[in-house]
Amino acid sequence: MKNLIIIIIVSILVFIGFICFFMDLFNAQVYSIVGIVENANIDSEGNIIIDEENITNQPTYISYKYEGITIGLIAIKNSEDKVMVVINTCKSCEESPYSYYLLKGKYFESQSCKNKIAIDDLDNLNDENCYPINIEERKDENGKIIIGTKQLIELKDRFKNWNGPKE
Repeated sequence: MKNLIIIIIVSILVFIGFICFFMDLFNAQVYSIVGIVENANIDSEGNIIIDEENITNQPTYISYKYEGITIGLIAIKNSEDKVMVVINTCKSCEESPYSYYLLKGKYFESQSCKNKIAIDDLDNLNDENCYPINIEERKDENGKIIIGTKQLIELKDRFKNWNGPKE
């Protein structure tokens, strides 16, 4: 029974990936970028440093470059003024060049599969849907957000064909 459940879950995820891929081919519309696009600020240890006071309720799209590939992040304040930071690619639509999110009103919308997520839900992402990817290594210190880059480096292949907002 357990194997059957695993097979069903994997089949659903594969199906969602195909839907995202074909929607990308036939229905890709790219909306204008609302917010700021900037290069990542890197400290001496190779971490990304985000100054909380520079983040507003409009998205900041952060470009982290590694081995010639731009890996995108989104930073934005939620309704409680907490700075949210996520990796700007869809978990299921990873091969699509449109596998990134842009702000449309109070929601981020995938430019590939058109899935939407509210700004306030960016800290409640799960691994089973078409959502941005959580940051695994984050520290908040003295008004700065420190993002480790190990996870980003591991995800770099997802960004080879990525056409998201970048500096």
